[in-house]
Amino acid sequence: LAKNPRRPEVRRHDRGVYIFHLRHCIKQSSVRGVGVRTPRHFIAYRVQPSGTLEIVRILYDAMDIDRHLSKA
Repeated sequence: LAKNPRRPEVRRHDRGVYIFHLRHCIKQSSVRGVGVRTPRHFIAYRVQPSGTLEIVRILYDAMDIDRHLSKA
């Protein structure tokens, strides 16, 4: 995300918040060669004017995104 925060898999939410589901980076995510088979989390973030990512929330995909981001 830091290299391309607006990549095609990213959805734009309200107030400049972007949503990225970790299933889109399943091939790159592994710890000691063991990967997560079915990632279930979203990363909600904003891109600051400096280009830095501000992580707003990390949410389980069964959660109501709108409700949890309403105060973000």
